[in-house]
Amino acid sequence: MANYSSKKEPDAAEAENTLSRRVYAILRDDVLAGRLKPGERLVRKAIAERLGVSTIPVIEALYMLEIDGYVENRPLNGCRVRTLTIEEIDDDLMLREALECQAARLCAERITPDEAERLMKRAAQVDRFIRADTPDPTLGGQIHLEFHLELGRLSGYTVFGGQLKKVWFQRYMGLNSLKAIRFLPIPDGWHQTLVLQLKKGDPDAAERAMREHVRYGRKDDRDALAVYLKEQAK
Repeated sequence: MANYSSKKEPDAAEAENTLSRRVYAILRDDVLAGRLKPGERLVRKAIAERLGVSTIPVIEALYMLEIDGYVENRPLNGCRVRTLTIEEIDDDLMLREALECQAARLCAERITPDEAERLMKRAAQVDRFIRADTPDPTLGGQIHLEFHLELGRLSGYTVFGGQLKKVWFQRYMGLNSLKAIRFLPIPDGWHQTLVLQLKKGDPDAAERAMREHVRYGRKDDRDALAVYLKEQAK
């Protein structure tokens, strides 16, 4: 009697797509962690050899990275990690401020005690991670992002999640590669303080707290980028 199964073995195209996404994730994490610097050339053959794959999934991964804003293709220059400019960083930070301040207002209006408690646990995790001075910026960035995405979800509007990811994962998170030349110490309980404001249920207070939160250290980020660009121009 034949043995029929509802599960299908992945075909070659599906396997290739999975491999492309794996390469995409590795390269994206390298960009976010600063292991691949802004402006650094991405050679398909070299990447394929390093990761032990053919060039096909590398080409597809680089295309996806270009769509998401991590890399750029220039005529005669090939594929490179997207360069940083002060104007682009300012634009991304302004967009993040607008998104997160509105999300904070809505969150303050809707958040339940149980949701606030879960968000506070995430906030405590982020604050511990920041204080631990961990050598793994990729993990730190992910934990930090998840806190802000959760806050966006608690606003009741799914649009915040996708837009925040786009802002964080482009030039703003690319500043990880520059953090070694800046540092304004993060206050103790920085994210937990923000949650306490949300729990009050006052949209105006929540917006003010979030605006202070996203603007903190902005001048340092700009100064760090200015130093980096000056060094690159030499």
